[in-house]
Amino acid sequence: MRKLFLVAILLLVSAGFVFAEQGMGMGQSKHMKMEHKMSLIKQVLMMADYLVLSNEQLEKLTDLDIDSQINMIKDKAAIEVANLELKKLLRNYSADKTAIDTAIDKLYDLKKTKKKNLINTHFEVISILTEVQINKLKMLRMKMSRMSETMKTMGTEMKMGMEMMHQQQHPTMQQEEKTE
Repeated sequence: MRKLFLVAILLLVSAGFVFAEQGMGMGQSKHMKMEHKMSLIKQVLMMADYLVLSNEQLEKLTDLDIDSQINMIKDKAAIEVANLELKKLLRNYSADKTAIDTAIDKLYDLKKTKKKNLINTHFEVISILTEVQINKLKMLRMKMSRMSETMKTMGTEMKMGMEMMHQQQHPTMQQEEKTE
């Protein structure tokens, strides 16, 4: 009875990790949201004229971009397979804890490899650029970051302004909400 209880708790806790990794439940994980941002390679390629990239640099960056996309697809697929394998193990009520631990270790090793590949690609991009290009890129990214923050602030202020306008136009609705 006690063993069954421990297995049930382990299943619940592990299932929570699986759902969190898949972005289910309360929302997507932070890592999933970050993957939607543009990669450094794409940013550099988009700013090729501004950075005055040579044909050789363009060729290296384009090849690196394709290779990194291939690796990303392979990494994501391997992680998805590992998630499914763990899920399959967790469905078994007489699951072997050692097998589950091994599957979890495999899953997180794959995630670690994916992150390292992303970071290695980042350093490869930097190694292709000259110091002048790196400085131009830093300056432009800082400007874009400030612009993005300004846009977010403006969006928040506009939303607040729209809410205030709505409240002024419909004061009876506001009073009804307070009385409920």
